[in-house]
Amino acid sequence: MQYAPALGDTVEDIQRQTIGRVMGFVGPYVQLRPVDGGREWDARREWLRPVSLTEALSAGVAAANARSRGQALMTANTSLPVDTATMHATTALVLDEKAELPTADELNHLTLLYRGHLMLLIPEVEKAGLGLPEDDTARRRAHAGVAEARTRLNLEAGPTLPAQVAHAQRLARSVVCLLGHLENPERAPDRPNHSSAKEDRVSQPTQTAFGMTVTDLNQTVWLGHPEGPRWRLPN
Repeated sequence: MQYAPALGDTVEDIQRQTIGRVMGFVGPYVQLRPVDGGREWDARREWLRPVSLTEALSAGVAAANARSRGQALMTANTSLPVDTATMHATTALVLDEKAELPTADELNHLTLLYRGHLMLLIPEVEKAGLGLPEDDTARRRAHAGVAEARTRLNLEAGPTLPAQVAHAQRLARSVVCLLGHLENPERAPDRPNHSSAKEDRVSQPTQTAFGMTVTDLNQTVWLGHPEGPRWRLPN
């Protein structure tokens, strides 16, 4: 049976050998956007195949690495596009309480992807803040959010899976925080969850901080408390 893409799916255009996200449909064509944002293109449905989460994250990591190398063809005054929808979608993979627990490989890809998001967002938030008065509250909050994000970029994850999950979540929260400064600067917090750099360094959870709830319908891993951050395991 031929694959029928749905809005929001991540797919590969086998004609272009490019991975993108489904953004819409026009006649026989599907509109796709690169995973790191940018200009959309059209592809025929029969040219598309669904990709796994690992493949999609790998494509995002490759784009993030390209950003960190500076994109030689970009000029000093040109900004890379910020795909806020994709950034929100990827952070939800570790922050949404209904999200499934990622595998070790997926978690590694996600961590690299969040780092790439932050490398793109930090200069954009800084530039947006420069357009505000020096004594403006939104400008001060943006500066604090950027400082927190830079601190988290310099931190390393602990050796255990729980510590690595916590590290990825902290990076993801900084991504969400900086997105807030671009999307709604007046309401954006100064720091992700109002946490501090000191708390980031000392609050890596141990394995005993994690628990599991098992029911007839599903199994859920949680952190700290059954009603706290939690991830549903695949059946």
